[in-house]
Amino acid sequence: MKELDKTVAAGDLDASAAHFHTIAGNVPEIEDFTFLSEFYRGLTLLRDDQSAEAVKAFENSVKLPEAYNVPRYLLQARVGAAYDNHDYRNFLEFSKQGLVYDTSATAWARVASAYSCLYVTEKSDSLLTSTQLYVDKTRLVGDTTRELAVYLNLIEYRVAMNKIVDRKDFEEKFPNGWTKN
Repeated sequence: MKELDKTVAAGDLDASAAHFHTIAGNVPEIEDFTFLSEFYRGLTLLRDDQSAEAVKAFENSVKLPEAYNVPRYLLQARVGAAYDNHDYRNFLEFSKQGLVYDTSATAWARVASAYSCLYVTEKSDSLLTSTQLYVDKTRLVGDTTRELAVYLNLIEYRVAMNKIVDRKDFEEKFPNGWTKN
């Protein structure tokens, strides 16, 4: 147990997940170990952009105490899974729900991103208006990080070029950012 305490305290998700998995297998009658095993597995999957699998893991850990914030992580996984599955309606819905937990610039930009994906697929002027509204809300937060600037640039590109690309591909194609000609 001391080793487990160390890995959890150090934030070592992989080792914590492995330890809880082993303990859960050795003591199956104590469900909390299974819930903790799934929780740490979910965190690891979420970190590794395996959102659909993370959804399953967090669904298996919802009985953990409120302090673990499982609903928040589950929602975050659902956002990623919806995007990965090109389910942009749920990407939008889950992103909006996420504003309950997080009102950072990135959270507002995520909603703008979802609207931009819907705009590209449905070509509705109201979706374009909503995209811009949430981009504006994002800018009001005052976050000037490079990460957010890239995210907003990606949204701008998506709308202007009528093309959905993920962040990794966007940054590879435009390492210095994209500008409209």
